[in-house]
Amino acid sequence: MKLITTGPGFDLRFIVHGFGWSDLPAGSTIVDVGGSTGSTALELARTFPSKAFKFVVQDLGETIASVSESTNTEAAEMGVTFMPHDFFTPQPISANVYLLRWILHNWPEAYCLRIIRALIPSLKNGARVLVMEIVMPAPGSIDNEPERKMRAMDLIMLQIGNAGEKDVEGWKGLFERACEDGEGKGRFVWRGVKVPEGSRLGVMEWGWEA
Repeated sequence: MKLITTGPGFDLRFIVHGFGWSDLPAGSTIVDVGGSTGSTALELARTFPSKAFKFVVQDLGETIASVSESTNTEAAEMGVTFMPHDFFTPQPISANVYLLRWILHNWPEAYCLRIIRALIPSLKNGARVLVMEIVMPAPGSIDNEPERKMRAMDLIMLQIGNAGEKDVEGWKGLFERACEDGEGKGRFVWRGVKVPEGSRLGVMEWGWEA
């Protein structure tokens, strides 16, 4: 998986150009859920220094502890902090944007719902949730080579995690189901998907309507 994600189709420039970061208010808080050692947050911070965004990178404690001293120093200078957090537990940070980049596709649906629902306690009206994942195309609707790779990944996820990739309707349905036991606190509103040219992943956006 590490080898796959270093390929050109997973380049971080696609998250930079796959969403309107520059349209966010200056000083916005962005939480990178399951953000590992912060490469995505650091890339965004480098690209939009004038916006003075506040990034919180969340992952399990052992992952956060593995962040190098040099990375911590660079991150602190750019408004990026690291926070141990299990994404199955309630989200403690109220933010403008929550990013889940290649997080949900390798979990069975019941666990995906737990991850999404864990965000709800901290969601404020207008907050956005970005999900960057493979968006499965209709059979035969794109070139053969990328479609074969997507369908192979779908089978791999089924084999190793009882999980899988989804098409747009599958992703939308997942977020609709996540609100079914949300105690009436609000709902996720679909705002669209963008697949940057050359990217293996699409950037899907939901807004929270309280």
